[in-house]
Amino acid sequence: MPLYFFKVRNAIYAQMVNGDFYLLRKGQFVHILDRKSYGNDNVVGIFPHQGSKLLLLTEHSGAFIFANGKISRWKTSVDTELMKYQVNRCVLLGQSKIVIGTISNGIYTIDINGKLLWHYNVENKLNDNTILSLF
Repeated sequence: MPLYFFKVRNAIYAQMVNGDFYLLRKGQFVHILDRKSYGNDNVVGIFPHQGSKLLLLTEHSGAFIFANGKISRWKTSVDTELMKYQVNRCVLLGQSKIVIGTISNGIYTIDINGKLLWHYNVENKLNDNTILSLF
C-alpha cells in the first residue's frame, strides 16, 4: 500500500507503507529500490538532480542520489540535523533550492549542492517547530 506518491519528470514514484520504493508504470508498481538501501526508512521527497539523477530525502536517514539503478549518500551541510529532527515534507523552490520541513526543528533550505542557505525555527521566527506541509 502506498504511503506517498511523487511526480518527477513525467514519472510517478511511490514509497510503500513499511516497504520499498517503486515506479508506477502502466498501472503496475515496478520495484526500483529496497528500503534497506536508504537506511530502512521512508522517502518523503524526490526531486530531479543533475541530468537524469534523482535526489531522495528520507525521514531519518538523510539524502541519497539515485542514478543508473544505484543509490549513494548525498552529503549536505545539515546531515546531522536532518537525521536528528525527522524530515516531514520537502519541496523544490525554483530549480536551485530545496525547502525541508522537519517534525521538531522548523524549516531548512539548502541549495542543489547541499549547502545550508537558511534555517528557521522557534528560536528565530517560527511559532512552532513542527512543519506539517509545504507547497
